[in-house]
Amino acid sequence: MNHDEIKDSISAYCLGALDETGQSSVEEHLKQGCSECEALLREMHEVVNGLAFAAPAQKPSALVKEQILAAIEPQQAPAASPLIQLKEKVEDSTVELLQRGRERWMRVSWGLSLAIAVIVVLVGLYSQYVKTEITFLKKRLEVSDQVVSQLRTELSKQERILKVLQSSEIRIVDLQGQKSSPDAIGRVLWDPGQKLAVISALNLPPTPSDKDYQLWMLRGTQPVDAGIFSLDEEGKAIFTIETIADSINLTAFAVTLEPKGGVPQPTGDFYLVGAVIRG
Repeated sequence: MNHDEIKDSISAYCLGALDETGQSSVEEHLKQGCSECEALLREMHEVVNGLAFAAPAQKPSALVKEQILAAIEPQQAPAASPLIQLKEKVEDSTVELLQRGRERWMRVSWGLSLAIAVIVVLVGLYSQYVKTEITFLKKRLEVSDQVVSQLRTELSKQERILKVLQSSEIRIVDLQGQKSSPDAIGRVLWDPGQKLAVISALNLPPTPSDKDYQLWMLRGTQPVDAGIFSLDEEGKAIFTIETIADSINLTAFAVTLEPKGGVPQPTGDFYLVGAVIRG
């Protein structure tokens, strides 16, 4: 727990309402010498300790008083004078009034202290609940933002593919598997006017962790980097690229396996190759 969470848990700690994990967190925080939390702890201890002295005092009954006096002096005492009796009645009445006032105050004080302690605990627990709920909602919002971002990326990808497929100038270049991957096949759907192409590939070998497949466009015999790609769980790939501006000189497409991140010029074996056929 952080400082604010520890601070909200001090009241529950004083009343023994925390579980072992919460109690350990509070004690560990106090060991680090947080003056603010130590002051709050002392204040709450005073409130809780005051509850032990909040019970009203009990006055012994007259029977107990008579039994004690009888044990001390068995002989009957002479009758008190009317003046003394009146004095005793006044004293007893005064004591009784003071006692009643004290009991009333102690009941109010005890109830007030208990109410304050309960309110502090409830507020602390509710504050902790609200903070937990806020954290949970923030995480859900982050996940939602990630999902929306992924959907937008996928939608953009599909729109680019659809744009190529709907073109009246679309050309098709078939890619053939080479010695490194004889069973692999691929296809390029190419729109020279929009300078866009959709590439699909199947049956390529799984990509090693330190490698990437890299697509090349050949301008005459000169390879031009067209980007790296990876295979999905089913071993296939489909993606779009922007082709070179001088598409009239585009003669072929090829796929090689290169070090992670790609290279400026091909260094690995060719896995797919397809020539551009002009009608």
